[in-house]
Amino acid sequence: MFAGGAQYSRITGGIEAGVGEFPWQVSVQARNEHVCGGSILNAWWIITAAHCFYPEQLPPTELRVVLGTNSLTSPSLEIEGVTTVILHKDFQRVNMDNDIALLMLDKPITFNELKQPICLPMQPGLSKWHNCWVAGWGQVKSAFLI
Repeated sequence: MFAGGAQYSRITGGIEAGVGEFPWQVSVQARNEHVCGGSILNAWWIITAAHCFYPEQLPPTELRVVLGTNSLTSPSLEIEGVTTVILHKDFQRVNMDNDIALLMLDKPITFNELKQPICLPMQPGLSKWHNCWVAGWGQVKSAFLI
């Protein structure tokens, strides 16, 4: 997992996240391959992007969620199954409007220092812009294939 300052409209580069630095971050996987990142909402639900399941919406039984790690090559990954995928009813692939989805897990998450719900603001909107961090699964360096 990497993290970078969201100072510009695109994220380039970043640094390797520390273990437990983003305990809400998960990897959504299909057929043992990373598909998209997601965040823990509560013990049962993961929030992610709808475009991850479009145009081919895989059956929930083919999805897995990896929790509590910042490395997908760790020998002891905690993996949970998915029972339900809910895409926003007004998701538009053309302009990415309403690009949000929920995944219901097959059993509740047992929280610890490596697995926590994402912290959400108490008020409905922010009164001013703040610096923030963006975390996700990706490359910290450019890779070119020839």
